[in-house]
Amino acid sequence: MTRVLPFRVLVVEDDAGLRQFTREWLEDAGYEARVAENGAEALGALSWGPDLILLDLAMPVMDGWQFLERLHGDRLTGDRLTGDRLTGTGPAIAPPVIVLTGTSRQDAEIPRGAAAILEKPFDFDLLGRSIATYAGALTG
Repeated sequence: MTRVLPFRVLVVEDDAGLRQFTREWLEDAGYEARVAENGAEALGALSWGPDLILLDLAMPVMDGWQFLERLHGDRLTGDRLTGDRLTGTGPAIAPPVIVLTGTSRQDAEIPRGAAAILEKPFDFDLLGRSIATYAGALTG
């Protein structure tokens, strides 16, 4: 079954300027975008049904590592995450996660549960190609 756009991207970033700029860039590129300031807010945004998550690792409240652990751990149990509570049963389908990090890609290990990693400051052309790969797989 082919899904019609818009492709949904959740941006999880504690830097307000980068978070807003990335959201606007995604919307200008034709994607639907929502933002979260930290992993805890991102858990609440999962009910929106993002197709892809852009995730910073270093954030207050709940960092990217903790978010991935929660997302990945819940996927392993077969429970669905809705907001900050687990509800329902059955296979949970977690969206792919692209990690955004200030650590050099040469020094960074792709965290468990992440599909890819981009070094900050990231190249928006590269980010666009990465997102298009996932969007194309879903829509096309």
